[in-house]
Amino acid sequence: MTKPQQFHRALQLFAFHAEGYPAQVELESEDISLGGASSLRRVEWDADMPPGTRIEVETQTGNGFNALTRYFLINGKEVTKAAYDAAKSRNRGDIVVENVRDDTWSGWSLPHRFSGQEFQSPSPRQWLRARVRLISEDPEQMPTLRSLRFVANIPVVAAGLVGRIFPHEASLDSLQEFRYTMTPAGLTAGDAGFDQVIISLPRGSGDVEFEQANVRGERVAATAEVLGDSLVVQLPPPVVRRDSVEVFFRARLAESPTVFSASVLNSDQQDNTQGVVPVEFGADQVHLPDAVAGRTLVRSLMHTRAFSPNGDGINDEYQLDFTVVKTDREPRVRLYDLAGRFAAELTKQNSEATRASYTWTGDRDGQRVPPGIYIVQIEVDADARTERVHKTVHVVY
Repeated sequence: MTKPQQFHRALQLFAFHAEGYPAQVELESEDISLGGASSLRRVEWDADMPPGTRIEVETQTGNGFNALTRYFLINGKEVTKAAYDAAKSRNRGDIVVENVRDDTWSGWSLPHRFSGQEFQSPSPRQWLRARVRLISEDPEQMPTLRSLRFVANIPVVAAGLVGRIFPHEASLDSLQEFRYTMTPAGLTAGDAGFDQVIISLPRGSGDVEFEQANVRGERVAATAEVLGDSLVVQLPPPVVRRDSVEVFFRARLAESPTVFSASVLNSDQQDNTQGVVPVEFGADQVHLPDAVAGRTLVRSLMHTRAFSPNGDGINDEYQLDFTVVKTDREPRVRLYDLAGRFAAELTKQNSEATRASYTWTGDRDGQRVPPGIYIVQIEVDADARTERVHKTVHVVY
């Protein structure tokens, strides 16, 4: 007689411990009161960051909270107030009052990647939340964060400013008038006020022309200039504290949506710029239906059909202008003769992101090209596809 084979089961626990520091540690604060409206300027920190490590700080800002009352039965089920009142007293549970963020709160900002970086969330605000990431690409190294500081100024308008752009829809590559209106969100005493308005000119905007500025609905003797990517408007005295301000300007747009952001400044406080917050979602956007309709990337093309590069100053140059939509890739413009031989590659003459301008003097390797018909090839390499547009130009003498 043989005994049946005996089977034994055992539970074993294996623990594997990695060596070194984690690749990332994330810390998040509670909602922090700023003790009233503060115009946050920059984020600073004191830290040790060995090679291969970095620190990122993201922020949210808001002005307050709404009280939300929730009703529960004894079994834990949440019900409406009417259902709670209708329930028998022995079946009623807790009434919980929660503070819920109001609609002034922003989402998480772009990361602040270096100490002293300009504050990325809307400001001024009364509340702040921060999220810090300690990141390492080396398991033997980890950054050490000793302190985190938010540098703030007293805002020039403590209640904040809300704004909107009008109209919200425009034609592609058409010079059109716009009005940016900003209004104090409330009335507070002791504000320094502002006398400069700065409107950021986003990618896709060009040919910007200032027209006029109104304070409290009346035209004032304002001056303006385009500095870099901003339209800077100087208002005459006195400083604006409680009134609405309208800035009228003309621009040519080529990107949809085009987002116009604005800020204000007091000339006596040059380091205290205060942002203007959209009065509602989308209030700072202009949409271009023509830009998103259709599949073509090259639009509004204009070019010289014939030119005579003989040096007499009359019609000596070939000129080409067009607009590129749906991509930020730079176009390539090359010319060939009818036999397919390369003649020239043109260089973009302007700095606008979407409107491209080119010129050609009829030169090839330092020599004037023979008369004849030449093919102009415009090539735009987008992520999904490559578009090529061909035109002809006549060179005559």
